Amino acid sequence: MANSLRMFLLLIRVRLNGALNQTKKTWISSPLFAIGLVSLGVSLFIAIYTGFNLFFQLAAHLQVLSETAFQLLGYLFLFLFAGSVPFVASTLLQSGDYNLLFSSPIPPRAVVAAKLLDATVANSLQFTAIGTPAIVACAAALPMNLFSWLLLPLLIVLFVLTPALLTALILLTALLLIGVKRARASIAALNGIMAAGVCITIVLEVNHLPIQPTMEALHSSFAASSSVSPLAHRIPSALFADYLTHIGSPDGMGLAMLAFGKIIALNALLFGSCLLLGGKLLSAANLSEEEITPPASQRRLKTSGKIRLSSPYSSERERGWSPFSDPIAGIILKDWKYLFRDSVLLSQLAMPMILVVVPFILEFQAPELRNEISLFSSAIVGVVLFMQTSILSLTSIGLESQSFWVALTAPINSKTFLQAKFLFCTLLSSGAGLALTLITGIFFRQSPSALLIQSFFVASGSAGLCGLGVGLSAIFPRFVYENPAHRVSAWGLILGFFVYIAYVFISGTLFAADWLITSKMTDTTQILSINIVATSLYLVFTWICVYAPLAMGAKRIENYEWLH
Repeated sequence: MANSLRMFLLLIRVRLNGALNQTKKTWISSPLFAIGLVSLGVSLFIAIYTGFNLFFQLAAHLQVLSETAFQLLGYLFLFLFAGSVPFVASTLLQSGDYNLLFSSPIPPRAVVAAKLLDATVANSLQFTAIGTPAIVACAAALPMNLFSWLLLPLLIVLFVLTPALLTALILLTALLLIGVKRARASIAALNGIMAAGVCITIVLEVNHLPIQPTMEALHSSFAASSSVSPLAHRIPSALFADYLTHIGSPDGMGLAMLAFGKIIALNALLFGSCLLLGGKLLSAANLSEEEITPPASQRRLKTSGKIRLSSPYSSERERGWSPFSDPIAGIILKDWKYLFRDSVLLSQLAMPMILVVVPFILEFQAPELRNEISLFSSAIVGVVLFMQTSILSLTSIGLESQSFWVALTAPINSKTFLQAKFLFCTLLSSGAGLALTLITGIFFRQSPSALLIQSFFVASGSAGLCGLGVGLSAIFPRFVYENPAHRVSAWGLILGFFVYIAYVFISGTLFAADWLITSKMTDTTQILSINIVATSLYLVFTWICVYAPLAMGAKRIENYEWLH
């Protein structure tokens, strides 16, 4: 036990030293760039904290602060839990340093313990941008003493650790029952089941929000709801909410410390169970067995006789139908085949599709609200598009790994390379978005003009979001990683989220202003002219969001030095 603990602490120290050395290297080589990133990070934290602080002040004014804290932490926990499978699975099962670690005099349990913390970090990258300031704002709105503020960083660490450990335990249990050789099937099934359950639960819990907008609220204020969500008081996040809501009260100090003790006990139990299972299941030999028999889809791809190495087309006739040049078409075809061989990326792209089921469920529950649910289904398609474009485009460059330099030594330049990546991401995401738009439109009997307008925004929005994502993944590249969960740099992931939000917000504001102006007009010619102006401004803005990041990304990767 002492030797395992010593080796575990050694692995953690290696991780921390690596992060510290990378920070020093960035500071020394590009001090202005480092200062800019830190300043931007602090600004984002302050902006998000301010927004949540105003929200909690409103909750306190409506006397629903306690229930708001429970539900906010519940949604954050479900957010972490829903997307944890790909990160945890890739960290535990697909790390490239396992052969080295398992051949060294380090006990398997120490390796698994270190990997569990790695999975927690990978799973919480996006959470740090939103969840951390949200929890700090929640703590600031509640009565807190000095002791509770000192414990808050530890509380946040435990909060992000709990869903990662819970996912790891479920995954290891599935491997124990199904077998390590079927790890890919286990990951895919587990990801689908968890994503379906969590996503549908999140949407259906909206009826229990403590602060709900009414028709009058759109013009004046918000209304408080007396509804209490049973789910928010039963999932593990309820322990954290119990602690925060009681720690500042002298009468509630005992309840707060009891909740904190339960949090420690829960994480210790999950961690110990993961070590017990992981120490037996995970080894270099077991993990290598999983690669012996590839899935049937991969075998079909490998044995297909239609693949030609000389050209991405099987004949000159097919080549004539392609609108792209050979280099661009070849990269698109390569990425298409890669997509079906990458279980992590494929499961991440499939996960948001579960949300599309929610409007159909609501339709069967309340058919009299068909018109409102129809609008909601269009919003859901937008959410799916937002998630898929961010996942696909932000990983488009990093998935090349060290073979990126092979692409740059080929007879193409960096601009052509990024253009192909952009086209692949846009075609795939817009194709899925248009298919969902058509399905929901037919089911909810939307008019042809509404379908046409939605299709326009799906296509143009996909292009804008994919341009931003591919550009950012080239500006902040990550080509060396130990597992597929780390192929996006932390700054690329965090900045990508906020840039995507900014694109959606600016586009929505533009058309909202167009609607407000034209709603007071009666002249059809003037209305049409303003609509054309708004649409033109939107298309110009989208073009800038595509061109500028791709141009900066092409310049970045063209001069990128291989330092490993």
